[in-house]
Amino acid sequence: MIGARRGSRAEGLPARDDLRARRAGERILPSRPSLRRVATASDAAWFLGRCLGHDPSPETGAELRDLLQRGDIDWLRVVALANETLLTPALDASFRWKGLSALLPGELRSYLETISNLNRQRNRRIVGQASEFFHALNRRSLRPILMKGGLHLFESDLEDAVMMADVDVLMAEEAFPLACGVLRSLGYVSFDEPQAHLHAVTFHRAGELATIDLHRRLGPQLRLLAPEDAERSAVAVPSRGLDLAGLCPTHRVLLLLMNYCLLEPQYWKRELPLRDLHTLAVLCRRYHRSIDWATIAQVVGRHSLDVFAWYRLALAAVAAVWLWRS
Repeated sequence: MIGARRGSRAEGLPARDDLRARRAGERILPSRPSLRRVATASDAAWFLGRCLGHDPSPETGAELRDLLQRGDIDWLRVVALANETLLTPALDASFRWKGLSALLPGELRSYLETISNLNRQRNRRIVGQASEFFHALNRRSLRPILMKGGLHLFESDLEDAVMMADVDVLMAEEAFPLACGVLRSLGYVSFDEPQAHLHAVTFHRAGELATIDLHRRLGPQLRLLAPEDAERSAVAVPSRGLDLAGLCPTHRVLLLLMNYCLLEPQYWKRELPLRDLHTLAVLCRRYHRSIDWATIAQVVGRHSLDVFAWYRLALAAVAAVWLWRS
């Protein structure tokens, strides 16, 4: 069975970051393989990025189509990487979106469809689970703010492509104890007691697919992105009769970068965060006119988050999305 084996500079971005990005890229970006062969781990990372990329240029599309038709692709290696990074449903969705599914080997196409169908069913159950909590909050005149992957569950064209383990919800400090009480009234228990120094508390309920991570702050920090700023800039989320909000696109990008350089071991290991890169590519495709890159660059520069320049180069090279294309 296939799955068994393993442009121009943006306004506000300091010019020095371009040099830093190039230096970082020399160390950690995978080399580009031959157009005819995908055989190594580096090849697989490059190829997966190409498959998931949202570059609309005819040249990129023709190159990928030609490789699928005539190339020598180690699909076991590619699918193993997609499984490891939880990108298999996204890979299937990308092939369908680009009209390339018919070029895949039959067994591979069947495998991807099976994983996507199972993930779709799972996500719908998670939406139902989360909606129960959100309805209970709304009845108390509280509006939750969705973070991270939880937002994708309510974005219709993405709900099938993400694999979820938890639902992250931000609540205002004064509403946080009440929201904890609501979850307990629904049968949830917490892994930790909601102490003031904790930025979030994880709740679970027997038999459910996902945990609910209730946040009072956006990670173990206060200066990069304050919860008050996130609440003030939150945007309404179409939500089937629920009163929901979500982080604004600028804060979604900033949270991705912040989590990567503060919390993810991939940063220190200089490994490509393919799943986060794909999320960033999707955000750029959907909300490119709403993302304030100048503000992000200011925050990154103020707090010396060097990862921003690396992300820009890695996204362009691996996911084939040029952030600065107007």
